[in-house]
Amino acid sequence: MAYDRIPESTPIRRLYAADEVKDFIAAVLGKPRLYRSDDPLDAVMIAVFREGDELGWHFDRSEFSVTVMYLDAEEGGHFDYYPGLRSDDDSNYAGVQQVLDGDSAGVIRLPSSPGTLAIFHGRHAMHRVTPTSGSTPRINSVLTYGEDSGMRLNELTADLFYGRTQ
Repeated sequence: MAYDRIPESTPIRRLYAADEVKDFIAAVLGKPRLYRSDDPLDAVMIAVFREGDELGWHFDRSEFSVTVMYLDAEEGGHFDYYPGLRSDDDSNYAGVQQVLDGDSAGVIRLPSSPGTLAIFHGRHAMHRVTPTSGSTPRINSVLTYGEDSGMRLNELTADLFYGRTQ
């Protein structure tokens, strides 16, 4: 669910608008200042993973991500990541291929429960959400912050994630 479809009165919108939260995340990351996204779709999104849904292994384009967990799936829906698998100077294709081939050495499963706030470096940490099963979905939000003001998705990415650009 895109940001523009989340009512302003919801707790997640109020949390995202709070300067104290933004400043806390900046402090945790050692950043002098963070900005909220200006994107009408991607500033905050809510992801619902139903039976069989997953998010395969990937890296983020952004340096870091911030998530809030609402509901754990009945089964599966685990967040697995491999911290520091690559760097700006080394894409580590061999290491990435090992993980894709099923080698779990170095993979960490992040424990979570409803209310968990997670801040992680997704650009260098390969990560995924494992397939879910059962009638209870996995529901979480992604909050978008960055070091530059005026952040927005490009049209291709907006269309890919939301099926629209505005």
